[in-house]
Amino acid sequence: MVDREDMNCTELTRLIDSFMGDELLVETNHEVHAHLESCPDCRARMAERREFSIRLQRSLRTQNEAVIDTVFASKLSRELQDIATRPSLWQRTFSMVLRPAFIGSFAAVALLAIGSIVWMTIGGRDSVTASRVLASFTELAAIATGHHENCAVKFNLKEVPISLDEAAQKFGTYNKDLDKTVIAAIANGSGNKAIAGSEFLESHSCMFEGRRFAHVVVMKNDEMVSMLVTDTDLPLSNGELIAATGGSAAKSVGFVVGHHAVFFVSKLSESDNFAFAKSLAPAIRSHLEKLGA
Repeated sequence: MVDREDMNCTELTRLIDSFMGDELLVETNHEVHAHLESCPDCRARMAERREFSIRLQRSLRTQNEAVIDTVFASKLSRELQDIATRPSLWQRTFSMVLRPAFIGSFAAVALLAIGSIVWMTIGGRDSVTASRVLASFTELAAIATGHHENCAVKFNLKEVPISLDEAAQKFGTYNKDLDKTVIAAIANGSGNKAIAGSEFLESHSCMFEGRRFAHVVVMKNDEMVSMLVTDTDLPLSNGELIAATGGSAAKSVGFVVGHHAVFFVSKLSESDNFAFAKSLAPAIRSHLEKLGA
């Protein structure tokens, strides 16, 4: 605690940050308030410090680099909640030992308990992890669907798109010639009903909800189809197509290859959208693997 008679501008300057953070003792807070009431210079200094703190917080919130990835945030929130509510190893072991199936000789109880703990640690954790990964992929697919609707359909983006060539230099070589890969795949698949009659419309790199996508737009049966590629480290099997619809009239199906997720989004029927994705997926997968995606 700082004695009132000793409180001066130097002492107050030292205590400003702790005072603003509500970290001082109640008695010391009273001393700071008393000094501020009698010292206009310190009141001005306090106001400047508070204004600077507010400006700094606003600046950080508006920087794309400081905005947490929505998929990561949701996954982290679920993991923290799961950890907080998960019973301890002792609680799980104790409850299992008390089950009737485990009553018997000491050796039998010990063996069964150990086997169950191993199963819960490996099998149970793997199933939980798999469900979390799938949930994260579904959330990423929802962002891709929103991107399709706000870019290809409405062109309602906050940032102006850039060319894939420019994006290849700034954000990853996987962008380079992605549109040419799609065009070639459509041309080579002219006998494939799923992609026959498709027409390339445009390609670019753009941002949506803080995430960058390589975006190729094709017209199929009078409906726009978006092929979207974005960064991810979700541990999914390479190339396995996963349908992730919901919350929108547009259908979404995607897969993960290397460190990227690929989505096909359109208002085609679910079966037609899946068939379209299945027909073009090998060419896009080969393109990304060749460039070390």
